[in-house]
Amino acid sequence: MLSEGLSVIALEKEEEIGGVWRFKESPGGVIKSTMTTSSKTVTEFSDHYFKKQTQEPDFPMHYEFQEYLLDYVNAFNLRKHIVFNSEIVKAEKINEIWHVTDSCGRIFKGKNLVVASGANSLPNETPQIDEKLKSFNGPIYHSSVYKEPKPEFCKRLLMIGGGESSADIATELSYHTDKVYLSISNGQWFGVRRGGPTNFPLEHFSSKLRRWILNGDKNPELFSELKRHTEEEAGFHGHGIEVWRSPFDPYATSFINKNTQVLERIKEGFVHPKPALERVEGNMVYFVDGSSVEIDVIMKCTGYQSTFPWLQFPSPEMKKEFCVSKMYKMTIHPDDTSLAFIGFVRPVRGSIPSGAEMQAW
Repeated sequence: MLSEGLSVIALEKEEEIGGVWRFKESPGGVIKSTMTTSSKTVTEFSDHYFKKQTQEPDFPMHYEFQEYLLDYVNAFNLRKHIVFNSEIVKAEKINEIWHVTDSCGRIFKGKNLVVASGANSLPNETPQIDEKLKSFNGPIYHSSVYKEPKPEFCKRLLMIGGGESSADIATELSYHTDKVYLSISNGQWFGVRRGGPTNFPLEHFSSKLRRWILNGDKNPELFSELKRHTEEEAGFHGHGIEVWRSPFDPYATSFINKNTQVLERIKEGFVHPKPALERVEGNMVYFVDGSSVEIDVIMKCTGYQSTFPWLQFPSPEMKKEFCVSKMYKMTIHPDDTSLAFIGFVRPVRGSIPSGAEMQAW
């Protein structure tokens, strides 16, 4: 935006750059062992590369990516355009001008508003799961509170959800207890991060390959061949675990879990795969395949919701029908082009930061 000659003010809730990559003990954001699931080649911005060697050559740790973001801000002298400790309490459009009020009572005005507050702050509401869990005798956590192995988690643990946070935490806790159960209700595709003769990050070519194969459904034979090769290498859905077989088989059209370490822990017998919950009675958890286990702790890894309680949409219809996929280029609101959303698109392969850069352009 600055390169296009626009006047920009960025309002940041925290005291420093980093967002979810800046570790803190309070709920949300990264855990102590978080590593990027996308390589730095597709995570870094196109106008600034990683200058420092990272602990793992291709996949930075969370603190290394935060250092990269700080380096980016300094390289382009962006700090003077950022207002820190500015939590938004209200944003409304008055006479074609956006008025944004923060918790300090300051009001910022502009012709356009870009919402880039992130999609990983408020846990999803899960009424159907919660109804099944209401008779559980033990504690129930959301994964947002987890930061590292602690005694309260290192018990007979049931984890619900098939995302990368779930796989990360299950893998980590499996070294501290042999009773980790991972329940995934509608199956999940897994894909390795590395491959080829030199064990390089597969996304260095896979994103381009998939785009070519999937472009306009012009190459159904190649698509089937890629899927067949994947399943020959690792089993159906990239894992071959029957209780995680997806009824939809959404290969390459939905999120692929790139933490395959959890699959190794399953093979070693330290993580136990389970299908969807059927019911819970006290500490006994029953699953749809007829199996049951006794559990001490439940952790919901059920994701986050994109919500903007402070945003006053220009019309009730805009708020009711809000959906990022309906935006122009998944960015600009079609009913009000002064309102844009950046960073809420999750790619099948690649990274959210690189996707956000494309949205910004």
